[in-house]
Amino acid sequence: METPATLEEAAPLLRPRAMGAVPMASMDRRIAQASAEHGVDPGSGRYLSAPLVADISLGVYLSYPETNVPITNGQVQEWGTTPQQVLGTALETARRLDHRAEGIDGCMVVQAEGVPGLLLASPSIIVKGLTDGRPAVVLAPTPESLIVAPRDDRAALETAADLALQLLQQEPRGALSPTALTTDGADWSVFTYPTDSFTYGQMARYWWMLQYSQAKPQLEELVEETETADTMVSDFKVGEHQETGRYQTFATVVADHPTLVPSSCDEVVLVAADGSAETRAFAELASSTDLLQPVPDFVPPYHRIQMPA
Repeated sequence: METPATLEEAAPLLRPRAMGAVPMASMDRRIAQASAEHGVDPGSGRYLSAPLVADISLGVYLSYPETNVPITNGQVQEWGTTPQQVLGTALETARRLDHRAEGIDGCMVVQAEGVPGLLLASPSIIVKGLTDGRPAVVLAPTPESLIVAPRDDRAALETAADLALQLLQQEPRGALSPTALTTDGADWSVFTYPTDSFTYGQMARYWWMLQYSQAKPQLEELVEETETADTMVSDFKVGEHQETGRYQTFATVVADHPTLVPSSCDEVVLVAADGSAETRAFAELASSTDLLQPVPDFVPPYHRIQMPA
């Protein structure tokens, strides 16, 4: 298929799409690698991206019957326009799309091409149309899904997190962000779920498992180029507590092997040279010892640790 020659020709096909910082970092690494292999500017191959709030931004793609084609910075230059004009055109096209939402146990769920991106760019629509004027909490687990709950309804908030987990399990490659956002109709800010929220904790841990499993091969390639031969990259593993059913995440470190461990894990299993093992909370290790050192310039975040033999 041929890419439209101008922004005007492309307008009916353009759709806004929410993007997460962690998946985008992974994509940027692949683009940079491909650009280096072909001797082209990596900046032109990067996807158009306009920051929204926290780790979420808005991009644009061309919607075809059988595929979607992301708009890159290079394409914007070829059209002789600006990222703002392209995003504005995509949002205007999305306003003419079907905005219907499905009500599920106090939540409203939107799953439609281009519409979640539009709603994230227009929080007033969410408050007026989906929560009857009440402040809203929003989860965007995948690029084409949005789950909205009234901020003052604890049961609906739990349902929203559970629905987000289900969507991630159905579409693991499309994981966007675990960040919850809130709005009263004007601007977005980050919403902090109650610390005792079982369902949000499950969803967030599952999301991080997806991100680390996808990032590990890229980090291992980087380690081969820049680290010593015995440096290891630990898996991000998820276990389920036998009594509570709560997900618990952990990484494993073997004595005398420099190891890169996911920074979002709950616990680190330290295996000594004699085979004995000790489990420590990651937060405790990070705050009370000098064993953990952040790995610079890599997303999702990792820490380096080396146990003495």
